[in-house]
Amino acid sequence: MSMRDFQLRGNTYQGKVEHIEFKEKSGFELQNCAVQNFEITPKKIALLGLNFKTPDTELGDTLIFRYNRLSDFSDFTNQVELNLALNNSTVQLKDVMTFAPSLQKDRFFLRNKDKKLRISGKLLGTINDLSGKNLKIQLNGKTLIEGSFSSNNLTVPEEQTLLLNLSNLQTNVGVLRKIIPDFSLPSNFDKLGNIRFNGNFNYLFEKLIIDGTLRTQLGAAELDMGFTGLDNPATTQYYGDLSLVNFNLGKWMNNDDFGNISAISKVREGRGLTEKSADALLSIDLQSMYYKNYNYQNAKIRWAS
Repeated sequence: MSMRDFQLRGNTYQGKVEHIEFKEKSGFELQNCAVQNFEITPKKIALLGLNFKTPDTELGDTLIFRYNRLSDFSDFTNQVELNLALNNSTVQLKDVMTFAPSLQKDRFFLRNKDKKLRISGKLLGTINDLSGKNLKIQLNGKTLIEGSFSSNNLTVPEEQTLLLNLSNLQTNVGVLRKIIPDFSLPSNFDKLGNIRFNGNFNYLFEKLIIDGTLRTQLGAAELDMGFTGLDNPATTQYYGDLSLVNFNLGKWMNNDDFGNISAISKVREGRGLTEKSADALLSIDLQSMYYKNYNYQNAKIRWAS
């Protein structure tokens, strides 16, 4: 450990950290921690100009902990508030689990513990009441997320809520299937190819609500849909409004008789996302649909499968 300009003023410690390194018996290794200016008070630890480096994580900029008493760190996920500013930082999720052990029960972190995030933005609040602002996150070079979020009870199974406000999401269904627990959409959805989304994802007690604009390689869609039971596509339940804009229905259905479709639909009592299991009450205002090279326009369809 190397420190300098250390001062004690009243009950406030100040100084600079030039270098700290250690390796725990658990296997966690800190290669370097340097702080341009630190301040420790009975209710705050502020690390300004932070550089924190492990073999797979490198954080930079500012980290502030706020608490009522030092004993709050024994219940870190609920009692200690974070104010973390990140600038082009790299984070391995396994390292996050080291500092918040209760996340070791979270299925997302367990499934992706060896993955690295490239992240910029701000994180605020306790782990179990966390929000993010001005975020830009890249995952393995295949997924880009820009926007903000708020969350509750991330470490409490079956009580987690996550509200995402996305200005830009770029990914594909194959990547989402790998990183999101219980996200097992049928292989048919891979035909969407690279997708872009802006809008809201709300995850509330195992219910997913999607509200926004989706652009895919087959066409575009406006969604305001709710889903439950995404772990089993054959029994997934869903409802809401779905509008398609120049969507290639033929490729989606593997049927050359169909071409592009533009339509506004309402889905009620939907159940099943596979070809054999799909069952729903549909109300469709058809604006345009090509079938056997003929363009059908301005039709209303009511369908109970």
